[in-house]
Amino acid sequence: MITQDFPKVAGLEQIEAAVTTGQDTALKLFKAGKDTAQKFYKAGSEAAVKGFEKSTAFTREQVEKTFPQAVGKFDEATAFAKESMDASIASAAVASKSFDAIADEFVAYGKKAAETSFANVKALSGVKSFQDLVELQTGFARSAFDTAFAGATKMAELAVKAANEAAEPMQTRVAKAVEKYSKPMTA
Repeated sequence: MITQDFPKVAGLEQIEAAVTTGQDTALKLFKAGKDTAQKFYKAGSEAAVKGFEKSTAFTREQVEKTFPQAVGKFDEATAFAKESMDASIASAAVASKSFDAIADEFVAYGKKAAETSFANVKALSGVKSFQDLVELQTGFARSAFDTAFAGATKMAELAVKAANEAAEPMQTRVAKAVEKYSKPMTA
């Protein structure tokens, strides 16, 4: 049996510290981007609502001047359109929060993978024989596969949940539209 002392990995602590610093910086950048996206979404939603309100007010004035008996139906249609727009905005907000959860999970997975890799390198630095090396590496590979499979499963579950939750406000609006417009119109 061949026994050999494998050399200790020089500078492992410095490499680990550099990777940790890189992860922290990436996380800060991610959070800053997330905050910027949320501000952009909020400003866009507010602008859409204001634009909708301005255009419907102007159109209502025009309808009132030219076809006064249609104002009631116009107001009804406007209210329905506003509810649909609100549902759209709510759906986008839910999707945004869901994407945040997926991104957070992705970041956590990356951090865990880096920590595991460093733990593996430390463990390898103490190997005394080729047999130990093979056994250790086999364990690492099995663990990496299990972790990757669990991470992919979790991401898929989050994605399905996100899709279902984001679709719910619009599904509700579609159901109301079908209910409202499938009935015969009254004069």
